Amino acid sequence: MKLSFVFHMKSPEKPYALIPSILLPYVTDSVKSMSEAHAESSGWKDRKMVTELIVRDVGKALGKLRKEIGNKKLPRPLSAIPLSDFGVGIRTHNCLTRLGVADDVREIGDLTFNTVLRTRNFGVRCLVELLNAIQSNGAEMEI
Repeated sequence: MKLSFVFHMKSPEKPYALIPSILLPYVTDSVKSMSEAHAESSGWKDRKMVTELIVRDVGKALGKLRKEIGNKKLPRPLSAIPLSDFGVGIRTHNCLTRLGVADDVREIGDLTFNTVLRTRNFGVRCLVELLNAIQSNGAEMEI
């Protein structure tokens, strides 16, 4: 099944995928509507608010997510770049380093959703951030 993203543009060259389509089934309709309403907003407060709501919804549905897609592999980023250049936060970076990803972010495609979610300090916020980074790298989100 091929999945797409809902995009939010910070600038023409830097898309922000607020809701990766893999996570759409776990996000409420009201948050989806909010995401669309703020798609044209350039304010960081709007993006942050919507991101917090996405994290909240996915967190509430985490058990369901783990059951349905937990054993599936994460999408593989297309570019062979080091993790330090991948554009994720320090917590996500440290968790991926703990999992052995450092020199080539394509190694992320060898990990399952449950593997990363079982990693200490890797929570829903890191998952959303990671999926957004993978999307920004041009990977097709297929499950």
